[in-house]
Amino acid sequence: MSKHHELINVLKTLQIYAECDITQSFSKNDSDVLLVYYCKETESFIIIQNEKIEAYDDINSALSILENLLQTN
Repeated sequence: MSKHHELINVLKTLQIYAECDITQSFSKNDSDVLLVYYCKETESFIIIQNEKIEAYDDINSALSILENLLQTN
């Protein structure tokens, strides 16, 4: 499975299980570089990087940002 499809599956899983408190972390050298979770109240994906918090309303925009951020880290 490609990295693109794996990220889509991660985001869909976060959205499906919005009732649960699930955060996906992406790490490098045992240090978290990105955190992603789905916020049910705002119906958005929250991406945290270096204390910067951003919200994305749909899977495609969250996916695009994640792919860009993961390429640079």
